[in-house]
Amino acid sequence: MVVHMDALNQPDPTVPVLRYLRAIEERVSLAELGDCLTDDVVIVTLPNRIAPAGATSDKSRALAGSERGRTLLRSERYEVVSTLVAGDRVALEVVWTGTLAVPFASRAPGATLRAQCAMIFQVRDGRVSSQHTYDCFDSF
Repeated sequence: MVVHMDALNQPDPTVPVLRYLRAIEERVSLAELGDCLTDDVVIVTLPNRIAPAGATSDKSRALAGSERGRTLLRSERYEVVSTLVAGDRVALEVVWTGTLAVPFASRAPGATLRAQCAMIFQVRDGRVSSQHTYDCFDSF
């Protein structure tokens, strides 16, 4: 493997990615959450059980979705299982758990949803500039 010396001086791209996930967990203000993202961020959710058609969001749609999520969930957690870094790209294997604030499918408020996720991020200037998420939800 050849490592270029300038690559050794680059900031760790996992830092802004983990800061972004923790901001979601901690339910920081939408302005603070928005500070984790570049203005031209693109967030792609691949088709899954909750979003069968998938979705692509810009920054404003992503923040609006986060706001909606706060009304549906009491809390959510991102347990990082593994991390892979290649330059300014970060791939995470994550176990996501959300506690419902409202009824969903056959689940009552207080019940949990769980998903195994692969999340691939691009980082630019210390902020997330793209995210692709592959969610595999447990049965509900």
